[in-house]
Amino acid sequence: MTPPLQHVHPQYSLPGIMHYLQTEFTKNERDRISWELEKFEMKARIAHLEGENRDLRRRLNQVSVSSSSTATQETIEGEVGKFDPKELTGTRQAIQENVKEIIYLLKNTDADILGDSTSKLKIGDKLHYVESINANTGRVGVATGKEESTRENPGNAMQTILASPSLHRIDTMKVTADNSIIISGDNHLEMFKLDPQTLAKTESTVYNGAFDNTLDVFVSKNNILSIHEDRLQSWVIDHEDSMDYIEFKGNFEIIKIELLKAVEFKNDWLLLVTNYLLQLSKLSLPSESNSKINIESQYVIEKIDEKSSILGATLGMTEKSVIVLYNNPTKLVIYDFQGNVLQTIDLSNSLKSISQPLYTLSGLYINKETSKLLIQVDRRILIYSLDQKKIILNETLSKIPLHVSYKFSRDLIAITYSDHSVEIRNVDNFHTLLYSYGSLDDQLIVDLIIINNSPIVVINTWDNKVLLHKLVDPKKI
Repeated sequence: MTPPLQHVHPQYSLPGIMHYLQTEFTKNERDRISWELEKFEMKARIAHLEGENRDLRRRLNQVSVSSSSTATQETIEGEVGKFDPKELTGTRQAIQENVKEIIYLLKNTDADILGDSTSKLKIGDKLHYVESINANTGRVGVATGKEESTRENPGNAMQTILASPSLHRIDTMKVTADNSIIISGDNHLEMFKLDPQTLAKTESTVYNGAFDNTLDVFVSKNNILSIHEDRLQSWVIDHEDSMDYIEFKGNFEIIKIELLKAVEFKNDWLLLVTNYLLQLSKLSLPSESNSKINIESQYVIEKIDEKSSILGATLGMTEKSVIVLYNNPTKLVIYDFQGNVLQTIDLSNSLKSISQPLYTLSGLYINKETSKLLIQVDRRILIYSLDQKKIILNETLSKIPLHVSYKFSRDLIAITYSDHSVEIRNVDNFHTLLYSYGSLDDQLIVDLIIINNSPIVVINTWDNKVLLHKLVDPKKI
């Protein structure tokens, strides 16, 4: 007798449902903000074109008046000779190209972006597609099986910024969320902004009294947090003399800094990662009314089972979620801060287990603007789309990266190697090497920043310099 059919129903948990709702809300808010920014950028472009149009009309009127004047023919020819028609033609062609670009963008941001839920492309995908069209302008080469490159001699294109005389060398460097640059060295920190027009250093502040061996540095809304071998140190941004520190020992589960695989600090939450556990700590940092660092709450998430090991972790897309990369088998697990599993993503078909995870260089880098997660394990680079829920890039590099920076809606990746060389690539055209830099210095830290809609590579050197290299002419974006 045939047994009755059993219907399997999906199981839902409250943390999983809350995670899904938070993810969708965050994605919708990000897409709405992106649409508003796109709209303001187009308005600014239109206003710029209207201004150029007015200038051209004024110049044409001047030429007409000069032509119809009662001056002698020689005077008329002299006036006309001063005016270069090629300049007018070039400007007119530039305006025509810009108008075509605006029309094209408007055609691609019609009613389906404003709320047509039946469209096959989601709002975020539409905006990311439009942004990628802008970012691809001026790119040379087509991705093939062979490596193609747009190699530049950065010497002529580089702009150099000198650090404060207090810093004789630079140990760490980071670009902050508000496009400031913070560097450390010689028991000092310096934070400064860049002038949008000249890229010169402005609003520089030096913070004294830093401990030795700064391993990493983070900036929150009102504070700077530095990580050292045995302690944390924090300053109030507007009060460079207001400083406090706490030691790892007695305050954190992880007290040996050499065991750390990753450190991250965001929205007052500090994430410490080893190969066997994660620790999440809510910090209250110094302020004008409180000069002490306090730990408000802590959570510890141990590895999922005995045979597994943690290769990396990063704070997730939604508030109070963390993404963990496991080995044996390879998979991504998304937790809430209490340790509840929200989602598990199997990677075993794309990434084999590592035989010696303790000696593996690996990391997770999340790009919230595109909802993508870069997974780096030794020479392997994978991109997992959190929107599409699949691996969209799986490549093997020729060398093992020391550091990876993955940012912006343009999906730019900056990769630094142990031979002090740097590569700039793009997810959509990964085989095409956009830019490369040879061995610039013994000490090399690379990050990415966008100023005036132009991506800029920021490179620090051992000898007290920060180098800036604009990747794309802003007029071509």
